[in-house]
Amino acid sequence: MTEVHYFPRYSQRENFETNNTLLLFHRLYNYNRFRFEKLLSDLLRNAATEAGNAFTLGLQIKQQVGTGASVVNGYLYQDSFRIAIETKRSAGAFTADQIARHLTGFSQASGGFLFLLSPERAQITGKDWEDVNYFKNSHLP
Repeated sequence: MTEVHYFPRYSQRENFETNNTLLLFHRLYNYNRFRFEKLLSDLLRNAATEAGNAFTLGLQIKQQVGTGASVVNGYLYQDSFRIAIETKRSAGAFTADQIARHLTGFSQASGGFLFLLSPERAQITGKDWEDVNYFKNSHLP
């Protein structure tokens, strides 16, 4: 079951909560795309800044853009990115192994964000964080 449903068909609480989060995103996007983009930009701003990336969401329209070999008069593009969501009932339930496996859905070229949803702030420190960084650096294309 990969679709987001108004009446979730899940028995596990974390899947129910993930469905509701995705439903909120879906409804906000359908209601007002600009508000949805603002919400995501606000949520991701700190992560993008920490990574040293300028994060833009949505279609970008520019003119007189240099390509290195020439200058095109008009240019429309959208940065590619991915967002994955993992939900747990407690912050301590996240494991470095699972996070690292989730990161295989991203490539360094397209980038991405992994949202960890839990009632408390997830604390990933020490060896667990080193394991995630090692996996990310050695297994992503």
